[in-house]
Parts: sequence; structure tokens; C-alpha cells
Amino acid sequence: MVKTNSFLQNCILITGLFCFLACSNMGSESFSIASFERDQELDGIKWHCRTWFERSPEHATDGRYSLKAELSSSEEYPGVTLNLGKQDWRGFQTLEFDVYNPGPVTQFKLRIDDRKDPGPDDWFWKRLNLPRGTNRITVELGQLKTYGNGRPLRTSQIRRLIFYTTGLTEKYTIYLDNFTLTRLPST
Repeated sequence: MVKTNSFLQNCILITGLFCFLACSNMGSESFSIASFERDQELDGIKWHCRTWFERSPEHATDGRYSLKAELSSSEEYPGVTLNLGKQDWRGFQTLEFDVYNPGPVTQFKLRIDDRKDPGPDDWFWKRLNLPRGTNRITVELGQLKTYGNGRPLRTSQIRRLIFYTTGLTEKYTIYLDNFTLTRLPST
């Protein structure tokens, strides 16, 4: 009888532990797309001529490093492109990231692609006015629709994030960090 109770208690304990572990992160999970803590994260960035990217200890909001991007005024669309392969964002509610703008208020754009080579009306596009200092950007994934025809983006196949500006008259430096997908807490 003692062995049976012990066996039954262990089964209940293991089942309870499994349920706790399986359910403890539900509703509060996040997924880091990029926080620039490892040199390898720079491999996913599309490099542009006359634009410099490096990991920097300045203005990090997650961990020890941010991405410092020195944008060239000679580029038509200077910015940072994160090539993601085909990431599945289903089940997440928001994309969040931090931008430190050391200069005056500047307009940037955020573009998100779900196709390999989309046409100009076939991507998500959002204008961002960034004041000097640290800015937390939040994008509701349920609102990801293409700029031209309003097609919902296929969140199962997100390929690229592009953060860029236009019309620079001189070199411009920004710092990016903590690109994260989040789920809203369940109630």
C-alpha cells in the first residue's frame, strides 16, 4: 500500500509540475528578434554602402549593447534592414523596439515585408516622428495591412523589417535595441 501511494503521489506531483511549467508562460511570452548582444546578430542586417553599423554600449535598453547606425546622406533610403528569413509571428500581439535619437525630431518609417520582393504597395508602412531621446515603438500586429491595397500581412511569413528615413543632408546616427514580439497577458 505504501508503494502504491508513493507511486500515485509521484505521478500526481509530476503531472502538476508539467501543467505548471506548460501554463506558467502562457499569455506573457515574448520573443526577441534582435537585441544585438552577440556579433552574429549583425549577420542579419543588410549592409549599405557608406552606412556603418556596430554594436555599442551606448543607449542599450536590453542587455549591454544596442545597434549604432551611422546613416549616410548619400543614400536614397538610409536605414537599417533586418532580414528575418521567414519568421512566424502568429500568436503575438505586438512588435516593440527602442530607438534612441540623439538629434532633433526626425521622421522615420517602419516597413514590414511578408513577401520576398513585394511591390511598393504590398508592404506594411508606418510613419514615426521621433523626438530627441529614447523612444519606445509599439506596433499592433493585428493592424499589419499593406499600404496600397489593405491586404492583411501573412504573419506566418514575416521576412524583413526596414527602419529608414529620407532626405538626410548630413550623416545621421541612431541607436536601435530590443526588437521584441509580445503576447498580452491572459486574464
